[in-house]
Amino acid sequence: PKASDLRPFPTAKVVAYEVPETNATKKEDAAVMVRCLTVSPDGQFLVSGDENGVVRLWEVQTGRLLRSWDLMLVLSVGEENDDQND
Repeated sequence: PKASDLRPFPTAKVVAYEVPETNATKKEDAAVMVRCLTVSPDGQFLVSGDENGVVRLWEVQTGRLLRSWDLMLVLSVGEENDDQND
């Protein structure tokens, strides 16, 4: 089909992303603010960063959490290693 046949194009997609509950995320009704988002050029992946230093990689189509990194933990381990080298 021609592009004009497909109008109006969808301009937004709303997906609820839920983080699997772990001991690290079990805080009494704690709402963590997402501070940044970016989407891969092909639109397949989304990366979010929250105020607690957790970066998460999501699959956009399914809303599935693929991987997460706690950067505050990485930074604190790095600081401990620096202290040991002094």
